[in-house]
Amino acid sequence: MRRRAPRCGGVARCPALTSHWEGFVSLGLFGLALSLPLVAAVMWAPMRRVLDRLAGLSARAPFWAGVVLIALGLWSIGFGLFTDLENWT
Repeated sequence: MRRRAPRCGGVARCPALTSHWEGFVSLGLFGLALSLPLVAAVMWAPMRRVLDRLAGLSARAPFWAGVVLIALGLWSIGFGLFTDLENWT
């Protein structure tokens, strides 16, 4: 018989985080790590030109990103509704 992983009903009962502040700080550091390269690129003129050139290349990206996300959403709904996990594993 397989053991199931414990489910986290809330952050307070989750064994992975010892406190709410630990999660708050880790998410803050994650956001800072994502934001700093963009801030540096905007503040530094040569990187700003590179960023503008890359933005010009991505004219069709929103359409294809939408198509991919809709396809993934439909797949995940179908997977959640019609997959029997006992037989799938």
